[in-house]
Amino acid sequence: MQIADLLIFIVLVISALGLLLGHDIKSGDAIATLVGALFGAAALLLGNYINRRNERRKAREDLEERARKLKALIAAELVSVSTGLIGAKRTMDAAVATATSGGTLSNHADLTQDSPRPMPFTDNLGPELLVLDQRDIDVLTTLRGNLAVTKMVMDEVTSGRRQFGLLAAQQILTSVQHAMGQLAEAFERLAPARKFALPDKDPDLASTILRQLAGDEQCQQAHPETVAQGASMTSSKNRKRLWVASAVVLCVIGIASAPSLYEILSISNASAKYRLDQSIRSQEIDLATEAHDQKNLPSASELFNGIDGSLSTVAPLVKKYRLDVGAQSDSYHDYSPTGYHWKRWNISARTVAIMMLHGKDNLGTWKMWRVSRCIDHYYAENKDTEPVSFVLNGCVTLLN
Repeated sequence: MQIADLLIFIVLVISALGLLLGHDIKSGDAIATLVGALFGAAALLLGNYINRRNERRKAREDLEERARKLKALIAAELVSVSTGLIGAKRTMDAAVATATSGGTLSNHADLTQDSPRPMPFTDNLGPELLVLDQRDIDVLTTLRGNLAVTKMVMDEVTSGRRQFGLLAAQQILTSVQHAMGQLAEAFERLAPARKFALPDKDPDLASTILRQLAGDEQCQQAHPETVAQGASMTSSKNRKRLWVASAVVLCVIGIASAPSLYEILSISNASAKYRLDQSIRSQEIDLATEAHDQKNLPSASELFNGIDGSLSTVAPLVKKYRLDVGAQSDSYHDYSPTGYHWKRWNISARTVAIMMLHGKDNLGTWKMWRVSRCIDHYYAENKDTEPVSFVLNGCVTLLN
């Protein structure tokens, strides 16, 4: 569901941008409303996606924090078990060395102190262990089983049910070494950075010391694979997070730039339509002039002195693009638009006014957008009685 929100959000943003780039709707208000609705729905889905993602992240962080504290407590018991196993190995090494060198071992030995130490906290966790990874649970279960077998053999020797000889010592030593290998893997899974020191030696990783004492080559070879697997999983998670973050950033940039993009596209469309209308009107006037037909010529009331002083194509287009909205004419043919009129024009009307007032068809879409923003900025900080033509010439000169 979380990915579905993100995918729908991306589809809506792409649809809105595609509508801006390729629409053929004549009404600017209609396209603005439609695009605004699409971006609004996209923003709502993005907010929903972010909220759900934050909730899942919070739950995951809480679970990871519980697992971290649990591992810290289990690691403390693992250190205690390690100390007991190291002592047991020394005892068994001495017993095997004595027997193989021709010495005599007592038939009865008290191995209570060398017996594997209990892990009461870990044993009583029960379902709480489920917050750990499945592999962590498997390692702990296998370790507890090996320790139970080792303790059982030692208890048999201590109780006298089994004589303590070379065979028994070798069996116990093998069981202790195997338990050390399992204990080393438990440290790698639960507390990889845990260190302790043997007498007269510098501190080292607990897993390294236990593997050296156990002499378990197979476990030593498996350790790099475990580390590599963990690194691979971390790298995969990082790549996924990077992809999601990049998609969100790109979509946010698209939403933030949508208003400016809409204005630029509107300017481009309005300028293209005005050039076409101007060209058609010029041809009509040329034909009418050649035929001496004055009916199609602009009358004095149609010419706006502030827009264009020549007998040209402008007058009918002023009304078509609604440049006369808010007009207050001082005379029958004198109309010079000011900031009062500029503020009431839409982006298409402003584009046409810039092209009419500038008088030269040498302003590109990007340049007209910058000029329009410049005029907006001027009237936002100054009185709106200044003629648009004056402000326009100042902005064009400034931006050249």
